[in-house]
Amino acid sequence: MKKLLISMLFLFLHLQSHATDVVMSASQQKSLGITLATIGKNNMISSRLFPAEIAVPVGQERVVSAAQSGLIDQLFVAAG
Repeated sequence: MKKLLISMLFLFLHLQSHATDVVMSASQQKSLGITLATIGKNNMISSRLFPAEIAVPVGQERVVSAAQSGLIDQLFVAAG
């Protein structure tokens, strides 16, 4: 049991060592169609609030996935 725990620990440490940033030049970003923009909070209210409930039919649900992993710290959305 002790050998199993030690081997799992080494495996975990080995996997963590591969987590690095992806560095791209401006030409690589342009060729891949990647555009960058600063995000911020919208101070202007651009929609009205109405009491409602949204129900998405099961056949119309979509799953969005990405080839690269990431972390979203904040998500700003406007109602409507």
